[in-house]
Amino acid sequence: RVFPAGPLTFRDLTVELFPGLDRVVVLEVSSWQLLQALEVGVSCYPHPDGRFLQVSGVQFQFDPLQCAGYRVLRESVRLTSREGSSPTEAEGLSPTERYTVALPLGVVPSSVLGGPTRAGGPKEVFDCFIGSRVMVEPEGLPMLPTMVSSFFRMLSHFWSSRPGFVTILRR
Repeated sequence: RVFPAGPLTFRDLTVELFPGLDRVVVLEVSSWQLLQALEVGVSCYPHPDGRFLQVSGVQFQFDPLQCAGYRVLRESVRLTSREGSSPTEAEGLSPTERYTVALPLGVVPSSVLGGPTRAGGPKEVFDCFIGSRVMVEPEGLPMLPTMVSSFFRMLSHFWSSRPGFVTILRR
């Protein structure tokens, strides 16, 4: 959903944007798994369907004319280092490197968290994460709307002098 310019309420976050009150899980993934997750994200382009993972520190290009599963241009995937380098200093995917991703619990296959593997269903869209190491269990983190609300609150304090910045209203 795209929100128009104006106030964003906590209700907007909990009811409209994150209706499931999902938790977050942190995984350690291989470069292949990360690449496959990016492929899933652009597999239905140009139709928005909620598969695109929100990324931070990742830049990539894809060719929408290619078949799904072959759209991401592997050599274009660039990641900023853990030290927070600028995008011009970003590195490509390394076949031996492990990467950390945070995901809503609702898209993590149940077998990653020790549950039974189920065929089909929304969690199996990201079956590329099967075999990932869980770094932080979902119970160890707040609910997703709370995390987003806290992030906006932190940013609003940091950018309070900038007009037009997002402010969360409690209603």
